[in-house]
Amino acid sequence: MRSRHSARRWNGLSSRMSRFLILTIQKALSSDLCWHHSTSPQGGMSHGMSNTISSPECNWRGEDRWGDDVSVVCDEDNQTVTGLYFAGDGLAGTIPDELGLMVGLKELDLGYNDLNGTLPSALANLSKLEVLNLEWNSLSGTLPFSLINTILPNLQEVWLDGNSFTGTLPQGLFTATNMTHLGLYGNQFSGTLPTEIRQLSSLQQLYLEDNEFTGQLPSNIWALTELHVLSLSLNKLSGQLPSNIGALTKLRWFDLSHNDFRGTLPSSIGALTKLRRLLLPRNRFDDSLPSSIGAL
Repeated sequence: MRSRHSARRWNGLSSRMSRFLILTIQKALSSDLCWHHSTSPQGGMSHGMSNTISSPECNWRGEDRWGDDVSVVCDEDNQTVTGLYFAGDGLAGTIPDELGLMVGLKELDLGYNDLNGTLPSALANLSKLEVLNLEWNSLSGTLPFSLINTILPNLQEVWLDGNSFTGTLPQGLFTATNMTHLGLYGNQFSGTLPTEIRQLSSLQQLYLEDNEFTGQLPSNIWALTELHVLSLSLNKLSGQLPSNIGALTKLRWFDLSHNDFRGTLPSSIGALTKLRRLLLPRNRFDDSLPSSIGAL
């Protein structure tokens, strides 16, 4: 799901500065990662800045306290850091501003750690970012409008599940036409889903469950014809389902459970022939089901 995309050439930070920044970020996040060179993984481990600062960062592979792999990925043409993969590595504390200086980054994975605080405004410098994974931390606050608008053009995957983010979703979030995966599960987002959601025309997976969203589903949600997963459970959504929901013909997982939807299921639901899971409990749908549901 989180593929490593080829990187474009960027001639910004020197290689030595990139190494220094990575180690500074590691120290700021109370990390005890041990680095070694990928060309000789059986060699000695580098435990500190003095042993690592002169080594090409694009050869760095590491191990966390549990022996799991972490890595630094580069554009091989010019040795610029384009990916940091530190998922589940025991990182703690707030995200340091220095991360915003890694302007060549295309993929950033800090998921499954113990990061807290709000998103620093310095992340707005990461305008080339394609994959942002901060899921299952203890991050909080709202999504800054300026941050979202700056990093949107190239974003393809955003994973913010399992944090404590609050507030409404920035309108700009729904203009990322290249986005294929959006995970916001298990936060405290609120408000209604705007009609601008139709602009996420490349979206394949949308996880909004376990938040505080209210109101009806936008009637133009049918425009998300690439959707494979639509998960909306454990919110406060209400009203009837849009009659044209059957246009989502690629849908495989459709979870509406634990909301306040009501009325009759639209007959167009029978067009969702690729469905493998349709979850409807804890709503107020009519007892009668449309005959078309037999086609599923």
